[in-house]
Amino acid sequence: MQAIRQQRLQRRSSGLIATLAATFVLILTASQGLAQSVCLPAPRLLTIFPMGVQAGTSVEVSITGENLEELAGLFFSDPRIVAVPMLDDKQMPIANRYRVTAPADFAPGLVEAFVVARLGVSSSRVFSIGALPEVAQSTASASVKDALAIQIGSTVNSTMIARGMNHYRFSAKSGQKIRIVCGSRGVDSKLDPVLVLSNATGRVLATDRLGNGIDHTVDQDGDYIIKVHDLTFQGGPEFFYRLSLIDLGSGSNVSNFASTRHVSQYSWPPQGFDSSRSTHEAEPNDSKKAQQIELPCQISGAFYPAADVDCFEFKASKGQAWWIEIASHRLGAPTGPAANVQRAVSGESGVVWQDVLELKDIAPPMKISSNHYAYDGPPYNGGSTDLIGKFEATEDGLYRLQINDLFGGTRDSLGSVYQLVIRPATPDFALTGWVKHIELRNGDRNALSKPLALRPGTTFALEIGAFRRDGFNEPIRLEVTGLPDGVTASVIEIPSGQTSGTVLLTADARAPKGHCLIQIKGNSTVADQQASRVCQFASMAWPIRDHWQEFPRPRLSQVIPLSVTDSEPHTITIQSTANESGNFHVKATAGSMASIPLHIERRCDFSGSVLGLNTLGNGFQGVPRFEIPLQETTAEAKLDLAKLGIAPGTYTIAFYGPAVAKYRDFPSAVNKAETKKQLVAERVEQLKQQLQAVKASEATATAATSGPSSSTLEQELKSAEVALKAADNEVKAATARSQPQDIADIVVTRPFTLEVLPSEGKK
Repeated sequence: MQAIRQQRLQRRSSGLIATLAATFVLILTASQGLAQSVCLPAPRLLTIFPMGVQAGTSVEVSITGENLEELAGLFFSDPRIVAVPMLDDKQMPIANRYRVTAPADFAPGLVEAFVVARLGVSSSRVFSIGALPEVAQSTASASVKDALAIQIGSTVNSTMIARGMNHYRFSAKSGQKIRIVCGSRGVDSKLDPVLVLSNATGRVLATDRLGNGIDHTVDQDGDYIIKVHDLTFQGGPEFFYRLSLIDLGSGSNVSNFASTRHVSQYSWPPQGFDSSRSTHEAEPNDSKKAQQIELPCQISGAFYPAADVDCFEFKASKGQAWWIEIASHRLGAPTGPAANVQRAVSGESGVVWQDVLELKDIAPPMKISSNHYAYDGPPYNGGSTDLIGKFEATEDGLYRLQINDLFGGTRDSLGSVYQLVIRPATPDFALTGWVKHIELRNGDRNALSKPLALRPGTTFALEIGAFRRDGFNEPIRLEVTGLPDGVTASVIEIPSGQTSGTVLLTADARAPKGHCLIQIKGNSTVADQQASRVCQFASMAWPIRDHWQEFPRPRLSQVIPLSVTDSEPHTITIQSTANESGNFHVKATAGSMASIPLHIERRCDFSGSVLGLNTLGNGFQGVPRFEIPLQETTAEAKLDLAKLGIAPGTYTIAFYGPAVAKYRDFPSAVNKAETKKQLVAERVEQLKQQLQAVKASEATATAATSGPSSSTLEQELKSAEVALKAADNEVKAATARSQPQDIADIVVTRPFTLEVLPSEGKK
């Protein structure tokens, strides 16, 4: 067991070292400045403050983000959470301010918030619904004397300033059991919180640096201080947190905050799994006293205390097959499980345990980026350090399963939990997906979410990964529902035995403006029954434009918002020529060279004269990269069906590749700003003339008593001149923003179907 553990640890450590070495080489070879911008502008919701509301109440929130012009509203993944714009004294909406209301019967947890702006739907930010009264801290409490007084049984929403520490004061009674928890990374914050509990004299009573919270029994009546800071003392608007102080003796069931789920969690739990049916491990259950179990079984346990090794013994008959699955990392624990199965063999010196199976990590459904961002693969990892494997008994006898945490040698944490399932084969599948990322090789350091904000004429490619459980090998048919008018979906399904497919979403050139929630599902045959599984979607918690400064943190989303904008069309549309029926359908004979005529419509200039394209489509992955002229209106793609070995049938195909557009951002804002400036300038001239006339009248004592005085007009003129200067600055800013800039983005052609007909003499 020790040897196997060392081998697995060495493999994982070697992988980490290789990644760090590659990263170091890239740092040395990357240019000092950043590469051109990546991804066309898209709305992104960055912060909401406060970050939550108590169920049954309302709260005023402020939002910040990118490209949030012309907001249509703030929306949530659950329509029961409602946001209405805040109004000023003239009953006009206040920019980026809303009142959010949660119904009283809403269970504590997370919802996702997003806005719809000029360019469409934004990336999301999670918003918490709590059970306790909430407080929004408006100013930092940087010292003990400035400590904010809070009540036991309340939640504080706050933001950390750089190199800062916030202090909170509360009163407690002797014997009172309290819990202090801080929600941060799990609610989309960049904060890595450190909690310190001390008494009024400053003596430290408890600390937490791992996000587990603090449980403490008060030993005497008095005041107590909670200190909160970031692990590395970073700060800023994105370093927000929610701090709850809970009375454990009050009967409250409030514990840790609900948390977002990382991408690998899409494959857990299995269909029909119910954690309440799990039996608990019985300590001690180490190699000296293994826990006796009967198969099948479902066991919950923990890698506790440090260096804990749990052993389970069971009998199996020759030829029996069992699937063993262990979840820990997918439960949110920072663990790396290791496990092996051994068989008891009688020897001269007694029973000897022989290794028969080492369980493997769960592999990602497709090759991922080797350096955590879009360089040589997607920055989303659907794999996990959790384990799954098939055990087949080669002999009748006694077997033993040993489980431990590879990285738990010094970690004493009851939070390092696991679920063990040993079952007969129960084939099934789970799906996750994300927008296909551009793969640059010129020093790109971006890791960005691409919200499904479609410009008319654009196609988005969504990569769909499949986790196949217990030998499931059936083809998976992909389906998209809930699409708005003008948007169509084409799918490249997941063939038998493979783990990836593609969904292609296209907005027609005349697609109307709108937004909605869509759903992606996979359909297949499971246990001789038709089954449908919902695809869980992944996105980045934060847009990261310089990966050397910050690691991306992908997470799963609750819903998939999609929108179409009428603000601007896509920079380029490439599609095959439609047939007489208006369909994008091409026919070719098996074994021939298929010619695909392409129509190119550019709506801005591009860098370079050619566009290199790769091919999406089952069986067409081997098509060599080819180039089409960017400056022409037509092109042709050729597919060697004989070389590819394509059998007769109908295939969905699209081409894709990176292009650098000379993009002009929001040019219509220039005209709006110039019109506004002209109106203000006219008002300034009007006030000047009116002031001149009033002064002349006042000099001759003929001024009308009902009209404005010269002093009043002078004040109005001064305000108008300030407004004119601001309008002039607005024109300059809009003009600068609208200047062409190089933006690299992935271009996906409109998908088409290729019907491969049998060659002559063959059916």
